[in-house]
Amino acid sequence: MERIVSNKIFAAVVAKLQAQKLEAEANLYNILFNSVNVAEHTHLVNDACEAVKMLAEAEDALAAINKYIHHDESEEKNDG
Repeated sequence: MERIVSNKIFAAVVAKLQAQKLEAEANLYNILFNSVNVAEHTHLVNDACEAVKMLAEAEDALAAINKYIHHDESEEKNDG
């Protein structure tokens, strides 16, 4: 099922997934280690679970795209 796709499309998809991963990591870190948020949130466990799910989803998607989809490196040279 391997496909070759445009470098720009591949890079955009990977960047979006990496941003989702970073967002989830930041949210989880704030929930777990930022004591200021404790008074404001009453659903910390649910929020932490959602952040972990978002993190896992982004990591799974990045792994899948790198496993099954390969960008056209020759196009990268032509884009200059």
